[in-house]
Amino acid sequence: LHLDWLYQWGINIDDVRGLTATAYVDDAQFADLTDAGFEITAIPNQARRAFLASRQDRSREAYHTYETLTTELQQIATDNPSIVTLSSIGLTVQGRELWMMKISDNVEVDEPEPEFLYIATIHGDEPVGTELTIYLIRRLVRDYGGNPDITALIDNSEIWICPMYNPDGNAAGARNNAQGLDLNRNFPDPVDDPIDDPFGHPVEVQQMMYFYYDHNFLLGACFHTGALVVNYPWDSITETTPDHDMIHNLALGYSVRNPPMWNSPTFPNGVVLGWEWYVIHGGIQDWAYNWRNEVLYTIELNNVKWPNASQLAGLWDDNEESMLWLMEQVTMGVEGYVTDAVDGSPIEADFDVVEIGKPMWGEPIEGYYHRLLEAGTYTLEFSAFGYNTHTEPGVVVTAGTVPTQLDVAMNRTARFSISGLLTEAGSGMPLSGQVAVYRHDTGELFRVVEAGPATGAYDVEVPVAELDFVASSDDHVSVVETRNITGNEEIDFSLPIARGEVLLVLDSNTSDNFRADLADLEYLVTEETIFTTHPETWGDYDLVVWSAGSYKSPVATIAVRDALEAYVTGGGKLLVEGGEIGYDAAQSPGYPSFASTVLHISGFDTDNAGDLEVRPDQTGHALVTTPNALPGTLDITYDYFGDQDAVSPAGDATLIYGTASHPTDAGILVYDTPARSDGQIVFYAFDYAALTSPATAKDLLENTLEYLGAGAQGVAELPQTLRLSLSRPHPSVTRSGAVFAFSLPEAGRARVDVYDAGGRRVRTLLQGVAEAGSHLLTWDGRDERGADASAGVYFLKAVGAGQEVSRRLVVVE
Repeated sequence: LHLDWLYQWGINIDDVRGLTATAYVDDAQFADLTDAGFEITAIPNQARRAFLASRQDRSREAYHTYETLTTELQQIATDNPSIVTLSSIGLTVQGRELWMMKISDNVEVDEPEPEFLYIATIHGDEPVGTELTIYLIRRLVRDYGGNPDITALIDNSEIWICPMYNPDGNAAGARNNAQGLDLNRNFPDPVDDPIDDPFGHPVEVQQMMYFYYDHNFLLGACFHTGALVVNYPWDSITETTPDHDMIHNLALGYSVRNPPMWNSPTFPNGVVLGWEWYVIHGGIQDWAYNWRNEVLYTIELNNVKWPNASQLAGLWDDNEESMLWLMEQVTMGVEGYVTDAVDGSPIEADFDVVEIGKPMWGEPIEGYYHRLLEAGTYTLEFSAFGYNTHTEPGVVVTAGTVPTQLDVAMNRTARFSISGLLTEAGSGMPLSGQVAVYRHDTGELFRVVEAGPATGAYDVEVPVAELDFVASSDDHVSVVETRNITGNEEIDFSLPIARGEVLLVLDSNTSDNFRADLADLEYLVTEETIFTTHPETWGDYDLVVWSAGSYKSPVATIAVRDALEAYVTGGGKLLVEGGEIGYDAAQSPGYPSFASTVLHISGFDTDNAGDLEVRPDQTGHALVTTPNALPGTLDITYDYFGDQDAVSPAGDATLIYGTASHPTDAGILVYDTPARSDGQIVFYAFDYAALTSPATAKDLLENTLEYLGAGAQGVAELPQTLRLSLSRPHPSVTRSGAVFAFSLPEAGRARVDVYDAGGRRVRTLLQGVAEAGSHLLTWDGRDERGADASAGVYFLKAVGAGQEVSRRLVVVE
């Protein structure tokens, strides 16, 4: 069986037994395989048949649907608030929530504990894992406080469970998501997609990647059906992992507690090294181990993909002990805290076990780290920027789930003092603000210090390195200075007043063009992605820029399209950019309401439509003339179908630039709200990076922002010392609090509070007499009792000098 041929042809293999491969193919692939001499037979999709049978025969015991699953998960969270939270990590293509349940003591707190993750139904037609994880959740909440083993598990670890990762596919009885994409073939891959970047991957894959980035999972499994085996990494690299012995032994530990699996006639002892079974690329298992240092198993629960629901209780009996045992192993190995030897502050250090050679990293929470290890004697090395490498030889790890405790205090390398002033460009007025120091080579944040409110002075100690110093102040454009530090230095910053505040949302566009040009044009830019943006905050900005570039599947989720429609319907100003948005909205898949309400187009004609030509009746339009006189022709460099669309403007839109091949198609169109003096929506039906002249592109962008009035009513036009103000919280979307500046025009009584969306005061941050000027305040994300604030919208409210001002802040799980 020439499996390498199948891989090269992009065949999605599902199983291999001897010389027979089971795979998913389309008609063209079926023909190609036949022509190549393969003996190929079409077989019925038994999972699909089982799904249809369950839909037609309501007397059969039903699996959970997305709706019944949601109801049960919500009820469990309501009934067990001390140990259970339920959150969504995002929405699917069709707008279903991707539920994630956390089970732990102190469940609202991100504690320094090892994290475990179970994922089920990544393939929508393999739903047994959903049912077994529900059985597991019921068992955990029922026995907590009564069963000592389960109580210890919940008290000493953070357990996360995603019972249905592909609800769109499950609702359709299909393997793939609603876009026809296999989620377990679309993660970054160590071999053929070796960049750990969510952009360009399916919606659900991106959601899971961003969730992982906020956690440090050590161990877990993704449940499948179609075989009966524990599959372990690598799947894509034809060699063993650095942790092979431990990973293999843990797999055996799961299988031996599941007699049908252990006694498999196909897989010795019920386990298999992934690539020795068959190679896949883009699986979550290899991504998790390669980039996130998690040992994640692919556990195949049953040879039948969608068995009769009457078999579920027996499958739970087979797997219950195994599932619980694997979770308990998350505490094995060595753990401790890494701190600064001088002041005891926590250090998020990298560490490695010399005998294994798989570098890992700790957590920012108290400098905590944990490494899964089997019994043995090891040498651990700890490293962190600005610190000397620390080596601990002879670390003894004993067998079992009680970890060896090893705390480490790291010594600093030589430090130098960097000091200077923050002032306003033009006036020279001292500014309060912050100076953040980043490593130039990695972008890693090293330190943030405050610039004094009266003098604008700051001082920070840094190690020898090439560093980026980023100075920021409310209503001013941030300024970056890059220096190779070898001694004490003075670095002064002169910050221009911002022309306005712009939210740049990247819809899988990785181009730097927009962000760089916006900054050069002296706008305050907050950058978010389609998955990290929160529509509740869009109204805080002068303008939202939605940038998709040449991405082939823009605005792919219902939730995003609905949010953009609501935003513009409410009067929000919007610049939309992308060379495939028009096609997707007007043609395929087709989003008619979005096309008419947001883009104001009525159809799609072609891509690669040539250069853009200004319409004869629009040569005097502000978008063409102010403040820059744009050329009549905007040259387009076309390389890819995502670079450009030619779309038909709706009757309420104004065509500014047509295309060479379709003169009455946009190009560039605008929509002006009736009875409004300035523009509301501008649509670039092309990738901004496809404009041949970068200088012309920047002039077009400046004209667009002026036309849309971005910053025309901005607070930056008011003298800073004459008003009460709150800066935008940083970050404005947070999991653990935010920093912001409170500016008082005159000395006197003042108060700053945090309120929830219902108007209830959550925390008082400042109360009493305060000096005039700027004060840097921090909210740690907790209420007055010290408990973590729940996810939702909050408001910072400042009162002083007879004035009142507020800012919005979003807390997420």
